[in-house]
Order: sequence, then C-alpha cells, then structure tokens
Amino acid sequence: MLQAIKTHNQLNGTRFSTVEFLVVFFAALFIGAAYLVRGSGLGALLAGGIAVNSLWIVGFGLRSWRRGEMGPGIGKLFNGEYRQRISREHPTLARQTALITVGTLIPFALTVLVLIDLMRSGR
Repeated sequence: MLQAIKTHNQLNGTRFSTVEFLVVFFAALFIGAAYLVRGSGLGALLAGGIAVNSLWIVGFGLRSWRRGEMGPGIGKLFNGEYRQRISREHPTLARQTALITVGTLIPFALTVLVLIDLMRSGR
C-alpha cells in the first residue's frame, strides 16, 4: 500500500494528490462533526475513519513535497499523450488508484493497510 500511495502521488503530481486528499479530510471531518452534533457517534466514527485514512496520503504527499518530489503539474493529467504513456509504463496504476480510493472510503481500511506495510518494512 505504501508503494501504491507513493506512485499515485508521484504520477498524479504531489501537489494535486495532497490537496485532493486534504479536501477529502476536511469534508469527512465536517461530516463527522455534523454527525456528532446530531448525536450519532457511529456516524461520527465512520466519518472520522475516512478522515484518518485521508491523512496518510496527505502526510506522504507533504513528505514528498518537502523533498522536492513533485511529479508533473496538474496540466499533465489532462494531456492524453501523458496519460497513455503512464498507462503503458504503469499497467497496475488504475488498480492501485481504485485500491487507494476504496481503502480511503472504508473507515480505517487504508490506515490498517498502511500500518501493516509499515510493520512489514520495519519502520
């Protein structure tokens, strides 16, 4: 999962991925707060799980950003030739992107997968 996140950030642009998942984080946080205000602890917990999942991608993105590993700008994502080249060079990218997306939207799923990867790598 760690490599999938890093590849996703690099190929889609670190800035874009970081901002994208920061928006998801704040949206989930807002929804979680709304659930909490309405007295639904379960709804708040589930939204909080999505927010926590998003923070992993934001965190890895910020680390890459500090290192100057920016990847392409957002304009490249709209370039058909670039997308075709990336699809050829990274044939599992669509699957990885789907895994990241689903893992983010299932509360705490991405967090568990990242923690498993971290434990396996000894970090």
